[in-house]
Amino acid sequence: MRNIRRIVAAIPRAWRFCVVAFATVMFAGTAKAVVIPPAGLTPGSQYQILFVTADTTDATSGSESYYNSFVQTEAAPLTAILPVGTTWDAITSTYDGANYTNAGDNVPEYPTLPVYNTQGQEVSFSPFYIWAGPLSTAVLYNQNGTEVDSQVWTGSDVRGGTGMATTGNALGQSDPTYGDSNTATMAWIDAGTASADSEYHVYGLSSPITVVPEPATIAQLGSGLLALAGAVFLRRYWARFDSRKRWPALMHTPTGFRLPAQVARRRRATLGLIARSQSLPQRGCVGPAPRLTQPRWGRDRSISCSTQGRSPMATNPGL
Repeated sequence: MRNIRRIVAAIPRAWRFCVVAFATVMFAGTAKAVVIPPAGLTPGSQYQILFVTADTTDATSGSESYYNSFVQTEAAPLTAILPVGTTWDAITSTYDGANYTNAGDNVPEYPTLPVYNTQGQEVSFSPFYIWAGPLSTAVLYNQNGTEVDSQVWTGSDVRGGTGMATTGNALGQSDPTYGDSNTATMAWIDAGTASADSEYHVYGLSSPITVVPEPATIAQLGSGLLALAGAVFLRRYWARFDSRKRWPALMHTPTGFRLPAQVARRRRATLGLIARSQSLPQRGCVGPAPRLTQPRWGRDRSISCSTQGRSPMATNPGL
């Protein structure tokens, strides 16, 4: 901490604002989840995100609300950087002891919206077709942009293209179906079965997300505004200095205006030299030494005999 204070103290006061602003922009650009947004989408268009949860759960619950809540909690890093109102649902088929709920009925389906993973790779050109055929690329990544090559609870098969729950293999039953997160084949949703007590991941699908300007564009705009603010600050700061002497302007204090301490010492020393010079005869002038007034900063206040009403030395050759 002491070294940091020394570094800050060594930075000229006029530049500290710019340094702090630059550091703020740089930190803001890195303090977020490592997620790559889709490329090539125009502002105003929509898409959906499909990810694998970083954490795991068993499949003993037959309630869709349990898995939806689990996915919603896991998606917090994504929710923080996406538009307000983005929601998440689990791609799971369940059996609550009386009724089956198909994955295709649990998640929202928008036939015209493309689906991407958290690395900006297109998984499917529509969520409707994730049940109808192979994916364009594996889901693979979690909400933080990290690879998750593992089993994922689905409770679903691929029959009918709607994620129809297989009798005896839905979540909440003894041997639910799981998928493989690292494949683009239909095994992404139906790769085998396992005991419901096993701890596997879950797929989460977002609601429609509207494309906004990229964070890099916003950061560049912010950097430009901060640079402009810094330039205005420096211009105003240096405007307080005289154009020739560079003496700082008066500082405002509770008791009035005063010069900075260092400038005040120099000013007193200068006035002391002026006072001592008044007791010495002035070369080139007749009579007592001219009375020198306090100089105004930044101007040449040299005294000439003609300005003091005295005859120059040329008219008094005896001097």
